[in-house]
Amino acid sequence: MSEDAPLLLLGTGHPTKGAYRLERAAANAWAATTAGDGPSTNPKLSPNEDSLAVVSLADGGVAALVADAHFGAGAGEIAARFFAESVRRTPPVGREALVALLVELDERIRAERPPGDRSETTALAAVVRRGRLDWASAADSRLFLRLRGGGLGLLSHTVHDFLGGPVHLASVRRDHPELLPRFVEGGAARLEAGDVVLLASDGIDEEYSGVSERRLEELLGGPRPLEERVALLMTTAGRAATGGGRDNLSVVAVEALPAS
Repeated sequence: MSEDAPLLLLGTGHPTKGAYRLERAAANAWAATTAGDGPSTNPKLSPNEDSLAVVSLADGGVAALVADAHFGAGAGEIAARFFAESVRRTPPVGREALVALLVELDERIRAERPPGDRSETTALAAVVRRGRLDWASAADSRLFLRLRGGGLGLLSHTVHDFLGGPVHLASVRRDHPELLPRFVEGGAARLEAGDVVLLASDGIDEEYSGVSERRLEELLGGPRPLEERVALLMTTAGRAATGGGRDNLSVVAVEALPAS
């Protein structure tokens, strides 16, 4: 991957059970995906239905998307590709811009899915820049903040619908904008240097990964380079031998840089 090229890890390109792919996504970011290790708890049309995208921004920021698709990988792959294209063209500023981008992703999925493709997807988008985190989420992917001084917080919540699902977000925004937060939530947080932002599909949940939130805090912290921490997370959470591997798992970890 060249310095300014987006990183795309698409589900259909990483179907092998028991293996994971780990890539440097930016100077301060690493991304990884795995189909898991053994039978998945939830039935799937493709072994790995997760996709992700990471874009390095000209101002030193990082924009990332995790998309956990259902009923096939198609919707998630469309979302990841369009996210990368859109962010390179117009980097989003603030959570409202990210919410608007998820609405656009919903429309793009509906326009590009081939006939008979019923896939739909979560979408968790985040931008880390200059000591600030902005994010938006549809459905149930997970956004964690691991503070440098200790402590782990889950910032995102499960909301009602998947992109490409029964609810057309553009129609909600046009006709009932007050209802849009039921389907796409957004937020922001201040960051200190050394804090770690983790975007993850719900394969990170303890019932699938065997990793408790306390253990996740331990894995994301410590003096090791971020690459080693993410590799250890994937080894721990993606393998049946350690109690995990019961779902696809995709993550993007971004370490906050000094604000100035």
